[in-house]
Amino acid sequence: MANIIAMPRVDPAMEKGTVLKILKKIGEKVSKNEPILKVMTEKATFEVNSPYEGYVVKIFHNEGEELNVGEPILEISESPVASQEIGVVKEEEKEILATPAARRLAREHGIDLSKIKGTGPQGRITQEDVLQYISQSKSDTTELALSPIRKIIAQRVEKSHREIPQLTVNVNVVVDKLLRHRSEHGISFDSYFIYCVSRVLKDFPAFNSEYKDGVLIKKKDINVAFAFAVGEELYMPVIRNADMKSLEEIDREHHDLMEKAKNSKLELKDLQDYTFSITNLGPYNVIHFNPLIYPPNTAILGIGSIEYKFFNEGNTFSIKPTIVLSLSFDHRVADGMQAALFLNKIKDMIENGKFE
Repeated sequence: MANIIAMPRVDPAMEKGTVLKILKKIGEKVSKNEPILKVMTEKATFEVNSPYEGYVVKIFHNEGEELNVGEPILEISESPVASQEIGVVKEEEKEILATPAARRLAREHGIDLSKIKGTGPQGRITQEDVLQYISQSKSDTTELALSPIRKIIAQRVEKSHREIPQLTVNVNVVVDKLLRHRSEHGISFDSYFIYCVSRVLKDFPAFNSEYKDGVLIKKKDINVAFAFAVGEELYMPVIRNADMKSLEEIDREHHDLMEKAKNSKLELKDLQDYTFSITNLGPYNVIHFNPLIYPPNTAILGIGSIEYKFFNEGNTFSIKPTIVLSLSFDHRVADGMQAALFLNKIKDMIENGKFE
């Protein structure tokens, strides 16, 4: 019996993924739950474990290819097959169509014709195409191919902008009590906001929902994803049922997920089913910004850097640390007043040290 391992879906909005590494060769034995693939999406690079035990008998796609969710990657059989029956599906080499003049000109200038798009019949490369390529090469501009993960991010950003009417509302928050609590307990900055957001979302279900075809689908669980960058890779690990966990429990899980991301050990379950997201650009000295919603969510919270401001309280001046919280939300499911109330509830928890 043969079993297929296909491109997995990390979240409902995921449409494509890239095969970074195939960890087994054809004919090699595979144990159940053994890592067999390394896959990249917008949110993470992670290993895919085999749900089957057996032998790799077919590889449908090569490393580096971008596939739709559900497309087959490997076939695993319960028993090995004869070597002549084993095959790899390889990309066919295509003949490059070009006129003799184009070939001669390319040869004189040391140009690889495969890099030129032909404009002649059936895509044939003409002498003019080669001259145009030479002219562009001598200009001051340079065309750079996007990395696979940047391509996925570009697709997601375009989808978010195109499909979601977004509005961002900001509020200033005094964080002196948060910083004092943090110095005493060693809690990470993000964990406070995951904790507060998960409590406040109970009263604002529109921000813990999915909008689809004119219908608002409210989520029962509150699963908060947080943006975390390792080099050029962006991860969105998920704290599941955050509203049922203490601040200390959230912080431990937050730490564990970051360590897994740093070591490329995130699993599918660490990235799936997020219902709300936070992103923190404070460490990069960004005061406030308009975060983009991650589909299929209806909202995302942005956290800015700490600024010290003057306050006049009863004719007494003081200097206090503040941050700006920015909520981007889907204007189809809520209005500015609801967003303001949501932010002010978080503000109240932070400023009054409600961390228990």
